[in-house]
Amino acid sequence: MSRRPEITLSQPEVRALLDELCRTYGFCLPPQNDARIMASPPTTVDAFIHEVFLAEGLDIEMADRHLVRQMRGSISAFFARHEDIVTFRRAT
Repeated sequence: MSRRPEITLSQPEVRALLDELCRTYGFCLPPQNDARIMASPPTTVDAFIHEVFLAEGLDIEMADRHLVRQMRGSISAFFARHEDIVTFRRAT
């Protein structure tokens, strides 16, 4: 599998992603951890999901695999939308 490039999500994208993870999966981060991720968002899907689990005080290795796959899918979709937007803007 090819390695996906690092992507820097915009502040509104990070906010929307964290809000979705809260609403959909109940991962509503404590304010200080939320602010830390907003200030320096992880640039890969794997780094983002690991950071969210860490911010919740959870070990991703001990988490339900189905939940991790679902969350990874949601995060991956945000990263893919970002790539689509960037590609579209470059083409216009």
